[in-house]
Amino acid sequence: MTASKRIESLAGMKLCNILLPIPWVTRLQELVKRGFYPNRTEAIRNAIRDLIHEHTSRPETNHNGYAVLFYENAIEKIRYAENLKHAIRLAREMSHPYMIIVHGDRIVAEFSNGRILWWNGDE
Repeated sequence: MTASKRIESLAGMKLCNILLPIPWVTRLQELVKRGFYPNRTEAIRNAIRDLIHEHTSRPETNHNGYAVLFYENAIEKIRYAENLKHAIRLAREMSHPYMIIVHGDRIVAEFSNGRILWWNGDE
């Protein structure tokens, strides 16, 4: 990655140094080795996004609609889908590091780079 592209990718970001217990860092590194995340930083970003989602309201969708939520340059993005099949197709095509599909106020599935990480079997 060239220096100019790296600077572009950091636009809208702020460096936050944190201290983590060694066992947490070890487990994060295991997740990276297993291919769940490209690096520890991305794993931590995903955890923080999950925390923010947990404590803030999710965008409203109509009862029959689905939405694919993801982040691009630290900004929440939403793509609406008419049905679950369409939402899955969107999630696979976009191939972002982390996305969730919601139906109403429920999380239906989680995706990473086009792959399903978790699926709610009720849907």
